[in-house]
Amino acid sequence: GDGAGLGFKAGLLWQPHEQWSFGVSYHSATDFTFDGDSNIKPSPILQDTSTGIDFPQFVIAGVSYRPTKNWNIEVDIDWTDWDVFNAVTFKTPTGATLSRLPLNFQSSFMYSLGVTRYLDHGYFASAGYFFAENSVPDRNFNPAVPDTDQHSFSLGVGKKGTSWDWAVAYQCLTGPWRSVSDSQSTSLVLPIPQSANGR
Repeated sequence: GDGAGLGFKAGLLWQPHEQWSFGVSYHSATDFTFDGDSNIKPSPILQDTSTGIDFPQFVIAGVSYRPTKNWNIEVDIDWTDWDVFNAVTFKTPTGATLSRLPLNFQSSFMYSLGVTRYLDHGYFASAGYFFAENSVPDRNFNPAVPDTDQHSFSLGVGKKGTSWDWAVAYQCLTGPWRSVSDSQSTSLVLPIPQSANGR
């Protein structure tokens, strides 16, 4: 399917000293209506389908500290309002429900740390880490939309030139095994409670 939505982004920056910068940004929620085709396997028949999805608002606050002109250390915290992500309902053009995927996500935080070293001739090297909290409760855990606490590590190099800038980065995203209990997910096709309990 395809769709479109409108949103906005706003930010504030306060730099009381050349070594310290404080910033906050706000990203509005966006509502999308997707229109397209779907089929429920094993049937090969496509039917007109639409669904509405509410993507959450989120807020990021951060601090940048530059002890010298060659170093930048940044710390961020990110809050995402996943509580609005309750369910995805697929409908026919007449408004009849084809299927419903309950999600009931929970709002969560992400914590980030990054360090950049500026080198001669415009080159720089960076390293970063972030931890993202799990947003999917056990009760509505669905293997189609899995989630767990996440740890991400990244390394990058680049160059700021007079006409062109470039950067290359590698990121490794990992998380612990998750043990799910009290799962009562609902089938995408039939309103039958199913269990996704396990590891």
